Amino acid sequence: MVNWKTLGGSVVVLSVAADYILTKHIYKIDKLYEEYEHRDGDSKTIFMKGNNERIHGLLQSFESKFGEKLVFQDHYSTIIELPPKVKANTDSPKLTAQPNEILLTDSNHSEMSSSSLQIKNYGNNNIVDVSHLALSFFTSYLFYLESRMLKIGEPSYGNTEPDEINKVKFQVGDHVSIFKVIERTDSEILMRTPLGTLEWFKISKPQQDDNKIQINFGSGVLKNERLAKNPLFRVSMPLHNLFSKYLVMQTKTNLERIIKQMNHNNIGDD
Repeated sequence: MVNWKTLGGSVVVLSVAADYILTKHIYKIDKLYEEYEHRDGDSKTIFMKGNNERIHGLLQSFESKFGEKLVFQDHYSTIIELPPKVKANTDSPKLTAQPNEILLTDSNHSEMSSSSLQIKNYGNNNIVDVSHLALSFFTSYLFYLESRMLKIGEPSYGNTEPDEINKVKFQVGDHVSIFKVIERTDSEILMRTPLGTLEWFKISKPQQDDNKIQINFGSGVLKNERLAKNPLFRVSMPLHNLFSKYLVMQTKTNLERIIKQMNHNNIGDD
């Protein structure tokens, strides 16, 4: 006779172990911090082991600039190595890369796949910037599923199909699904939704290492919006954090494919 309690416990243990291996050893995703709100209204920031400070950026300065309080902030980070032929635009206005140089193809338009990312070489196509990071995020299969669910309950800005997303340059005012760019720098993109949530992308150099880039993804919820006050949403935060982490994994995979193709194209030009 099956002992369901034992079986259930084993499944949980195996799931946690698999998640740890995927996160820490295969994709090497670090959760830098998590900020939540106490019942008394105060906020508390939990820094993950080995990370005792935030990476400052548009998400972290949002409150002081816009005067709106954020709760449920989280921040994920990971490192990607750059091949010799590819450079990164992390903060220099001299380096420019056009995100529409990346062509996303999907003949069926029924599902998204990382393997559908293709790049055409338009000459100076060896610079990866934050637009490529955002594109990698929004062309992930998990986001494709999320955008379909969002369509059910929220009015969409559009740009949810592969050919539409490919044309987005991620400048202020541009949008994908319900996500609209409200701030943009050379290395960062900050997006806002009608739900009262923020999404943040950043590319930086870890310790001035020219052979690597650090990609950062963060999110937050506006305290005064109805979503932050919804008890069901508060209870679902662990699932939200898990979903965000796996989105970052797929984003990393997509961006690595873009970088690999950039390097291949430029080797072919030599």
